[in-house]
Amino acid sequence: MTTPRIGLLGTGDAAGLHVEHLRAADAEVAWVSGRTPERGHEFADRWQVGEVVDDVAAMVAREPDAVVVATPSDLHAEQVRTCLDAGVAVLCEIPLATNLADLIDLAEREAGNGSRLMVAHTLRFDAAHRALLAELADEPALHLVARRLMLRQTDTGWMRATRSWTDDVVWHHGTHEVDRARWLLGATADDPVRATGATGPVWPGSGKPMDLSATLVSGDGRLASLSLSYHSRHRAVDLTVIGERHTWRTADGSLWRDDDLVVEGDPRQWESFNVAAQDAAFVEALRSGEPMSPGSAEALAAGVVLDGLSRPGSSPMPG
Repeated sequence: MTTPRIGLLGTGDAAGLHVEHLRAADAEVAWVSGRTPERGHEFADRWQVGEVVDDVAAMVAREPDAVVVATPSDLHAEQVRTCLDAGVAVLCEIPLATNLADLIDLAEREAGNGSRLMVAHTLRFDAAHRALLAELADEPALHLVARRLMLRQTDTGWMRATRSWTDDVVWHHGTHEVDRARWLLGATADDPVRATGATGPVWPGSGKPMDLSATLVSGDGRLASLSLSYHSRHRAVDLTVIGERHTWRTADGSLWRDDDLVVEGDPRQWESFNVAAQDAAFVEALRSGEPMSPGSAEALAAGVVLDGLSRPGSSPMPG
């Protein structure tokens, strides 16, 4: 496979970001499907995608090499299931599913028919987090404290565009935070973490909880404390990692060890850089046939595709 032909489900901010970075990785985005035909054609015209299709069934009928799922969260499980059943590789934005039954079903389908699935745990591709993971190999984290506080009381995406769906603190940013904590604590299938948590009251403006607090405990008693809110007028998106000898902090793509800057990130572009590395790793896995492992070390070599990338009308990405 020289130039993978990829279909894209979704026409929002994340979808546009995927088009840019998949192309930078020398893949072709050949098809797109939107919530309505009008949305699909508008997106195709803006991003010069060749064909608009009605839905996921029409897309897999074109026999793509892969499909990227960037639709509202509650659609992911069924769309991924259709792709896996057709033997089409998938890169799915988080969450993969919004209930345990669907998650188990998708895992069994992937294992059973040899389909290939990668979930967009994008923080695993961040240079600051990769450097932090390397340092934690010598000094394991005793306590991770993560904050993800922002204002999401209107249906707008990270590029300020109006969306047709309402964000969910549990299934969107909560999923990112739980995955990051498990990853940095070194959790595995054989050594999982225990999780407890609670959501705040359902907010009438969204019909969903807007606040989340969770605690993860590793098998040897190390902790992760997660605090998230979509009501906060003070933005705080950071992670503090406490070890026996050092304390690390990450924010906006930068990493500090105690008072020393270890990795300096670009606050305006670091999330876009992470998606670029992630999508490049996905495309390389399609070409090579290697496992689609999120955050693999080989993905860092994809950093060459990050230089000079920009989005139409780009602005700071708040997370």
